[in-house]
Amino acid sequence: METGPVLSINVECCRRADSDTAVFSPRRLASTIRVSERFNVTVNSRPGDRRFRWDIRERAPAEHLKSFPGVHPLIVQLLWNRGVVDAESIQGFLDAGDRALAPPSSLKGIPEAISRLLVARANGEEVVVYGDYDVDGVSSTVLLTEALRAADIRASSFVPRRNVEGYGLNSEALERIQKEGTSLVVAVDCGISGAREIDRARDIGVDVIVVDHHHAPPILPRAAAVINPKQPGCPYPFKDLCAAGLAYRLVQALFERLRGEPAVADRWLDLVALATVADVVPLLSENRTLVLRGLPLLNPPRRVGLRALAARAGLGVGAITSRTLAFILAPRLNAAGRLTDARTSVELLSSESAEESARLAEELEKTNQERQRLTDLALEQAREVVRSWPSMPKLLLVADQSFSPGVVGLVAARLVEQFSRPALVAEVGDGLARGSARSIDGFHIAEALSRCSDLLTRHGGHARAAGFTLESARIDELRSRLETIASEEISERAIELSLDIDAEVRLSRLDARPDHLLGRLEPHGFGNPVPLFVSRNLEVLSARRVGRESPGHLKLRVRDGATTWDAIGFGMGDLLPTLSGRFDLVYSIGRHEWEGTEGTQLRIRDLCPSTT
Repeated sequence: METGPVLSINVECCRRADSDTAVFSPRRLASTIRVSERFNVTVNSRPGDRRFRWDIRERAPAEHLKSFPGVHPLIVQLLWNRGVVDAESIQGFLDAGDRALAPPSSLKGIPEAISRLLVARANGEEVVVYGDYDVDGVSSTVLLTEALRAADIRASSFVPRRNVEGYGLNSEALERIQKEGTSLVVAVDCGISGAREIDRARDIGVDVIVVDHHHAPPILPRAAAVINPKQPGCPYPFKDLCAAGLAYRLVQALFERLRGEPAVADRWLDLVALATVADVVPLLSENRTLVLRGLPLLNPPRRVGLRALAARAGLGVGAITSRTLAFILAPRLNAAGRLTDARTSVELLSSESAEESARLAEELEKTNQERQRLTDLALEQAREVVRSWPSMPKLLLVADQSFSPGVVGLVAARLVEQFSRPALVAEVGDGLARGSARSIDGFHIAEALSRCSDLLTRHGGHARAAGFTLESARIDELRSRLETIASEEISERAIELSLDIDAEVRLSRLDARPDHLLGRLEPHGFGNPVPLFVSRNLEVLSARRVGRESPGHLKLRVRDGATTWDAIGFGMGDLLPTLSGRFDLVYSIGRHEWEGTEGTQLRIRDLCPSTT
């Protein structure tokens, strides 16, 4: 291992006299932090085909740690690691639930959209909300449809089917909608790349309002209004709202105009929170505010359908967090759009019947189980393809006829996790290949696809995720072009498997409930990850494998001085035979419940033999 100056936060704890809340005591913090001039790099020596670099973040300047007397220094350090550094940003982060959002009218396109909607209201026009089949698309579709009806606008919804209409606006679908009497379409979570389809809609007498958060192309569609903070000339200060967040801002502006009551829109914050977490947009700034305001509406869920879905998934009252939204509820809602028809999820979120909701929740549960099976099959096949290559390029593109188009995005995401480089996975059909892409920090996958637009029939997305369609015969050409772009823009360091560790901590200095303090950073997600710590030279008191499926989970009891902690490494059961001597441990801290008991445990991310 490489050793050197590291950030070492040895935290001493105390207990407030007036509270059972455990807190980190800053009494000796100044003397126990050693300044690092760079990342400390430790290469893990664990067995297997994965090797992690441990990047321990630099310590914030001592004066900075002392500059916020009302905030514990460890929280200041963790916020520093996340780029939240000035007094206004720190206070805004910690009090995000109460922070004011930018005026919705500052979103370019909002005034034009409101004017067109009011014309539709006055004339009794039929309005169709045209969404997308993922959780953000479904949630924003339900949000806008319900809100427009509440504003006395005749509204219905349309969600495309992945295997029929495909992603984004579809000209044939728009023609069918027009024949049914619709003269205004609100495209939500799609449309920014639909210039051709919107031109066709104009030709047949249908206006389109675009409410989309994806990467804006150089030439915008000729829509009645375009609401997208990423479009040129938009002064809105926060650029990373998801589609449901943008829909919420539109609805605020609508009810401000109609009734002088923008707060009417708050009834849909549960959908905004769900979509914001599920769409993996940064949980910072306005997104953090919206999630914090929406979570109370989910505990318990006010929507009958979400109550049924949570119950079917085994979630108890008050158990919905950003984590359960991301890993339990969102996959079930996404499953319908991936394999069958996303209208099942639309119906569930809209349902007011307990009986109907229970039926739909059961249907989604079964669909999700099938989604898991297909994902596992495709992932193993994709891994075998990648491992068969004589060398590993900086970008992966795997295509096959057997892949289900509904799981290619999931497979791409798993390949990114395993191989630490952008990945594209495509289902090769008769004539056309349809795929999804996922990327790493610093490589904008939607822009990379834009540079290959001459090869593509359709594409769109944002920095971390995108979709694309092209002629099957051009797959190799696309692969070659993208590999060249990646080789020029991605450094060797960027594709090393690594863990970004917030601080080095002495376990013997931790109280039994450090999660109380760390709870100030929740909710966690992209842009605000769960804090990771490293502790060194730990003694393993006991070790066993738990779980029925191979390789199982690694359950440890570790000791530092007189302090002992429970720790669990999910999917690390195969490491049990390697445990001997003392270990360095990378982990997060969380609560767990088991057989009626509750406690704090370390959640292992990595470990290696200690050299200290």
